[in-house]
Amino acid sequence: MIGFMKNGFRSGAAACLSLLAATAFAAAPGYAPPSAPPPAPRGAAVAQDGASRAAASGLSGAVGFIVVDLATGETLEALNPDLGFAPASVAKIATTLYALTTLGPQRQFETEAVALGPIEAGRLRGDLGLRGGGDPELDSAGLAALARDAAAQARVVDGAVRALPGAAIPFIDADQPPEAAYNPAVGALNLNYNRVRLAWERKGARLEYALEAHAARYSPAVTSVTLNLAPDDCGCPVFERADGPGEAWRVREGALRGRGSVWLPVQAPGPYAAEVFRVVATDAGMRIGGAPKGGGGEGAVIARHLSRPVIAMAADMLRYSTNLTAEALGRAASAARGAAVGDLAASAAAMNRWIADFAGFPAGDGFALRNHSGLSADSRVTPRRMAQVLAAAGDGGLSDLLRDHPIDDAGARAPKGASVRAKTGTLDFARGLAGYAVTPSGRRLAFAYFANDLDRRAAAPGPGRPAGARGWRNRAVRLERALLRGWLNRFD
Repeated sequence: MIGFMKNGFRSGAAACLSLLAATAFAAAPGYAPPSAPPPAPRGAAVAQDGASRAAASGLSGAVGFIVVDLATGETLEALNPDLGFAPASVAKIATTLYALTTLGPQRQFETEAVALGPIEAGRLRGDLGLRGGGDPELDSAGLAALARDAAAQARVVDGAVRALPGAAIPFIDADQPPEAAYNPAVGALNLNYNRVRLAWERKGARLEYALEAHAARYSPAVTSVTLNLAPDDCGCPVFERADGPGEAWRVREGALRGRGSVWLPVQAPGPYAAEVFRVVATDAGMRIGGAPKGGGGEGAVIARHLSRPVIAMAADMLRYSTNLTAEALGRAASAARGAAVGDLAASAAAMNRWIADFAGFPAGDGFALRNHSGLSADSRVTPRRMAQVLAAAGDGGLSDLLRDHPIDDAGARAPKGASVRAKTGTLDFARGLAGYAVTPSGRRLAFAYFANDLDRRAAAPGPGRPAGARGWRNRAVRLERALLRGWLNRFD
């Protein structure tokens, strides 16, 4: 683990992040963080232009932003910089820094097949255990590769395949719709981002459907998750969790029209992964008895699957805003630091403390995430604190992990030669954008922008996107682009 020390000493986060810029997953020397003071307000007049834009945007709720010169630490413009906002997926910037510094860029997660009994002449006289190390990217194809390696050691298993004990949190955020595939369980075993794919085709009056552990190269059928069809006049939602053994869904049949598919989140990833492992192991030639033999979770590891390096996961997590990856990386980092990870709020609290130390502000002051992905309307971050986090990481390559962000609108173009690399965040009636901008002359800026109308979000009835949310988001995006174009012109 590479440590972080302020005031001119080595920054582990900077060292880790600089690797992507060099396109190598290897350790690199650190850097001295900027000696400029943290961003400080320059007075009410500094926010006038941005305030005028915000007032003219038609956005309900609150808007806050700050833009800082990275070389000097000077605040160039700010509006409500100390007001707390729900940051949505902008929170993943903090998770990236936390995971890379704590775990290291080359850390890989392990998933293991464990012989829970002796192996005699290729026969396992006991159960075959599946032990997860928290890999958020394990898919059915990766599990099949693990099964092939296990089958080379044990062609016959007298017992059953079973998931070994490991903590699982059934969802990221309790306030999301039950069918939201971006809100799955987070566990020691994770498979296919803890989702199953429901695929259907209607042939006349007959409906054919299947539940699959879908991956790009392998998609076995699933029975540990079941589906019950409800009549159109049931008065029930299109998708809802159903009572019964195992994990079950009730789906209004009339909603499954033509041919299509949808992802559904899994809340019990252990049984799901164990079932799929049994299927792929059988396909690999393993004969499995099926009756559990019992016993503990200790045994000989007979096969192991390694994930991609953490830095590669983090880069894709920022690019695609994958919630499960963020939660898995954040929990692994908290566990490595000896923090509680039984729930996401406890793990995020450890990260909040680390981020405060990293950026040099008091713990609990303006930075309070409830999880590692930003999938919560209860998290609060101020623009000032987010800008300080960006400034602390500014010379370490974080911008190389962020995506190029377009800021053109019809009839309004970004200045020629300017660039913006940033992370977006979106919930219903919550929008955020934070990152780095470079003016045409090369002046480097850090910025954080948030817009929230959490009263309208809280008042929205029932599941589904609330009325007005799409139009509100579009206005928030137009405002953020206009602000950035203005900063790149005015502060060049």
